[in-house]
Amino acid sequence: MDADKEKMSVLLAKLESLRAMSFADATTKTGLDAPAMTVYAKFDEGKKDERVTFGKSGSDVYASRPGEPGAAKVNPAEYDEIIKKLDELAK
Repeated sequence: MDADKEKMSVLLAKLESLRAMSFADATTKTGLDAPAMTVYAKFDEGKKDERVTFGKSGSDVYASRPGEPGAAKVNPAEYDEIIKKLDELAK
């Protein structure tokens, strides 16, 4: 099944606009040890890729990318919007 291009564009725009609110120190429980979601995208004709892993701890949401130290705390409402768009894409 091919993804709806418009819905995919909206989802990718939401992911791209997600920014760190702060950064977690090494003692912060981020939930990344049991990820809630991992996004993996290939682009530039498959020559480049990006991977972001999301974890939840209580009402907080954290994101981490391979090769980068620590985790970024992100806006939970924006994360929930991404999940909503992902669910719409799956329909």
